[in-house]
Amino acid sequence: VLITGSTRGIGRALAEACTRAGAHVVVHGRREHEARNLACLLASLRPGETCAVVGIGCDLAQPGAGRALAARAAAELGGLDLVIN
Repeated sequence: VLITGSTRGIGRALAEACTRAGAHVVVHGRREHEARNLACLLASLRPGETCAVVGIGCDLAQPGAGRALAARAAAELGGLDLVIN
């Protein structure tokens, strides 16, 4: 699951819920360090589990950024089943 804008608010709540449910999750925010920090926090919710949580930062206002984000997320997880924007 790729969830855009998931470093805060509703997106963050969705990322947490998906992680708790055992999904592989890509957390997205404008700032890479915020996305990575949240990914580490979410991964700690399921210690010993095989779910992956990855943080990716990029500004979706930039041309082509959405396509690049989806490609990077798919590469990190081995594919994407769901995008929540």
